[in-house]
Amino acid sequence: MKLKELGNILKLPLGGVGFFAGIAFFVPLVMALFFHFESYFKEIGDYRWWLLVVSFIVLVAGGFYFIDGLLKRKKFKELAGTKKRSEFIKNEKEIEKLVLALPAGYREKVRQRKKEFRIRDKDLRTKKGKIKSKNGSNHSR
Repeated sequence: MKLKELGNILKLPLGGVGFFAGIAFFVPLVMALFFHFESYFKEIGDYRWWLLVVSFIVLVAGGFYFIDGLLKRKKFKELAGTKKRSEFIKNEKEIEKLVLALPAGYREKVRQRKKEFRIRDKDLRTKKGKIKSKNGSNHSR
């Protein structure tokens, strides 16, 4: 498994963990530092400020990746879930762009939809307009 693929797989769950962990630390720290509530962070002393900064960074970064992942999956479902072949072809570039940022299972869904709509995969083409056959030889059009 490639590192980029691993990143695509783990982006949403780790973003969610970071987002909710950031909330779990940030809110009590703000309450303790600015509103003088008693909290379990009193024991750490001056390190509370560092923990506040780190928890804010984790909250923002985790929230970004979590929300970004959810929005990309939602947009993919809308674009790839169309019933019309013409709409699928119209949105094909955007679908391919989204698939690069999502786990490999989404690539398989796109292949299935292309097969269902009888759309030829553009991966088979080389830059010179030649079609690669499965045995590796090139054929001109």
